[in-house]
Amino acid sequence: MTWSCLSIGCTILLLTVVLCGTAIAQQVAVTGVVEDSLGNALSQATIVVLMRGDSTMVGFSTSNDAGRFIVRRLLTGEYILQVSYVGHETILRDFDVQDIDVDLSSVVLPVHAKELEEFVVTGRRLPYVVRGDTIEYNALAALIRPQDMVEDLLRRLPGIDVDRSGTITAQGETVENVLVEGKEFFGDDHTIATRNLPADAVDKVEVYDKPSDRAELTGVPDGQEKKTINLGLTEEAKRGAFGQITGGFGGEQFDHARYFGKGSLFRFASKTQLALIGSAENMNQPGFSNDQLSSFLGAAALLSSLDAAEGFSESLGVGFNANRDIGEHTTINTSYFLTDLDKLQESVVLRQQLLGSAVSASSDRSGYLKTGNLVHTVTLNAEIRLAEGHDMVLRGNLSKASSSRDDDQQEETAEVSRGLQNRFSSTIKDDADVMSGNMHLIWRKRISESGRSLIAIGDITARDAVETRNLYSKTKIYDLGDLQTREELHQEQELQEDQLRQVQRLELLQPVGGTRFTFFAEHTGTHRTQDKKYFDIVDGPNLLNRELGRGFNQNDRYLRSGARFSLTAKDNSWWINGDVTAQFARRRGMIANVEQGILNEHVYVLPSIWANWDWNESSDVLVWYMTNTREPSIWQLQPFTDNSNPLRIYSGNPELTPEYWHNLKIQYHWSGNHSEKHLWVNAGATLIQNSIVRVLTVDQDLRQRISSMNAGVTRVMDVSLLFSFPLYFLNMEWSVSNDFDVEKGREFINGEENINQLLRNRVRFSIDYYHNDQVEITAGSRVTWNRARYSLNEDLNRNYINSVFDMEVYWHPDDNWSITSTLLYRVFDRDLFDTSQDVGLLNVSVSRLFFEGRWNFQLQLNDVLNQNQGVSISTAPTYIQESRIVSLGRHLMLKFTYKPKLM
Repeated sequence: MTWSCLSIGCTILLLTVVLCGTAIAQQVAVTGVVEDSLGNALSQATIVVLMRGDSTMVGFSTSNDAGRFIVRRLLTGEYILQVSYVGHETILRDFDVQDIDVDLSSVVLPVHAKELEEFVVTGRRLPYVVRGDTIEYNALAALIRPQDMVEDLLRRLPGIDVDRSGTITAQGETVENVLVEGKEFFGDDHTIATRNLPADAVDKVEVYDKPSDRAELTGVPDGQEKKTINLGLTEEAKRGAFGQITGGFGGEQFDHARYFGKGSLFRFASKTQLALIGSAENMNQPGFSNDQLSSFLGAAALLSSLDAAEGFSESLGVGFNANRDIGEHTTINTSYFLTDLDKLQESVVLRQQLLGSAVSASSDRSGYLKTGNLVHTVTLNAEIRLAEGHDMVLRGNLSKASSSRDDDQQEETAEVSRGLQNRFSSTIKDDADVMSGNMHLIWRKRISESGRSLIAIGDITARDAVETRNLYSKTKIYDLGDLQTREELHQEQELQEDQLRQVQRLELLQPVGGTRFTFFAEHTGTHRTQDKKYFDIVDGPNLLNRELGRGFNQNDRYLRSGARFSLTAKDNSWWINGDVTAQFARRRGMIANVEQGILNEHVYVLPSIWANWDWNESSDVLVWYMTNTREPSIWQLQPFTDNSNPLRIYSGNPELTPEYWHNLKIQYHWSGNHSEKHLWVNAGATLIQNSIVRVLTVDQDLRQRISSMNAGVTRVMDVSLLFSFPLYFLNMEWSVSNDFDVEKGREFINGEENINQLLRNRVRFSIDYYHNDQVEITAGSRVTWNRARYSLNEDLNRNYINSVFDMEVYWHPDDNWSITSTLLYRVFDRDLFDTSQDVGLLNVSVSRLFFEGRWNFQLQLNDVLNQNQGVSISTAPTYIQESRIVSLGRHLMLKFTYKPKLM
């Protein structure tokens, strides 16, 4: 580890020690006994200590079986004691702290006239409500600046984290849905809501596990819950229109102009929600996530990375979203989004690769990639109640996408003992058009008073892709450093691909006592056609290469039937589900112009069981075991040869059959009696039978031919742990997490089996510190240890450690001025690649509010150290690779934001 990162770590540690030492030296405690009006001790009463001036929470505890409580480590000052207990009135009592402990003696809680159904904490910094499995944060009591977005708000809530890409983690799990007022907002891309909605429009933030549409209609859990955040708006925001506009301009050291613009307008009424957003920029800060592209595109033109933080990008996004409640029980949601992203990437890739029992090689690759992507997306969702016990849910989307790619690559491969073996360069110009759509319908009808119901599910997905590619490549083969052969390839390639998938499922739900049984039958049919033509470009007309060109026609059919049971405790403290499915699979395929057909038929039995147990008020356990089959991709099945890189020629295998997966997951969650202490433990194991593995053939010149086959078993195991806890007396929150995963699989190189084992252990430590709403500091570190083992050639075995240190400092001298500094420092193992260099990304900004916070002017200096570049290290079954992508460097930006009053 370098002296730079060591000094950063020591600085953080020293700061923590100083703060802790200061607080401990002055600590005192407040004690007392909680009783009801009859003198009976109240166990597990909630004790909160608040600052009398601004209601900031500084201490938290609960009473023991004798009703006694103690809140330690209080500094000299004036406080409020808040004591609450379900079914009793909440008591507030003032007290002062000097240099000795404070004994408040007996605190009597009278019985409340109406029993409360929820547990409430009302401090300023960490207020929340717990309602069953839902945690509800009071957003208005959190620290919100006039120009903050929802992303800024979420970062300040305990147990929630938002990274640079916009990915949200809540209680240790990745958030998959973000709703506004319980309704969808621009489909599945939650960053559109978090990056465009003003934080001061949000009244509450709810975090819960949202059941699937089917589970919501039937009331039967199916293990398909998604971690969800729902944003409840303020009453003021629901009375009129609001929004804001941001603009910015600047440049960098090479006088290249940079611009940024974003605007939004929202109208949320009782039955209608309208949203209009737009953004345009060339600063690698699009107003949407990459999901807007990757979920609809998928042609070969988009095989390159779309990470907006790497390279240079210019984007345009425009969207409209509307929700309408029709009657009391029907809601319709529709949205349109236009995504336009142009991207430039200059990259260098270093690879250490295993090419046989006695062959290891290294390759250096550099490239210049320019992509253009344009996507139009329309979504329509409807939730309809036709009558009591008669409901349906409809979801659909349609997209039209176009993409282009200009890709220049150069690569050299050297064998360890023989030196340079080959050199390759290529130029690819690619254009693709994709039209795709999906429609999903769930219908439920209760047909008896006992709860017997019919459920019908239908799903249809269609995709049509056309792609043209111009390929020019040159390959040079060396022998002991002397030029031996030269090969040139110039081709025009055309691809036409169509796919249609449809699913029909019918279920009968029958309650029997406290158990609900479901009997179901399902049919799935998939039809794929693909036609790829190769034309050799020579002097004169292009010549059709019939040896490479193929047409492929595939039809898959699945018939499934089975039964499921669901049993729930009367007090809802536990539930258990199980099912057994019999599956018949048949795959037919035909290769055009070749007398070769494909016929695979299989019968599978797929058992599953999952259960949830609320161990007590503070902890719960989830156990989940499921089996399923995993189909080979169309890329793996296609019988064509991909010669885009003559050094790595790929051929599909139409004979591949599905994998059989066993998945086991155990999840445990504990919270310290609502004290903001949380422990999450997740353990999972996967065993894959009939694994699809890679087959690699390497010739003496290190040219590779790659295909796939079914062989053996793959094992994957992962364990993750997250523990977070507050230190109220220091205005801090700490969290420590550890993730461990191991994967063991196999592949074949020149007919020899290679057993590979990949281990990874990641430790994450973070701390959040607040001081009088003026200073916010977030600091953390992440250390990842990796181990790669290869049975075929131990010379490639590697152990390496990579680390990341980050810190964000927000200083608000007064209500108008803000100074922000962020540091991200990445340390890479020097023993892995000799050219490895650490990367430090430092940003500084100063902002000033005017006219009651309606105007904000901000001056930003980005990448002060001028070291920004995208770096990633990946470990695969036969290689370890480091890639570096040149990214937007040091530049100065001036931004302004205007937020009008409620309209």
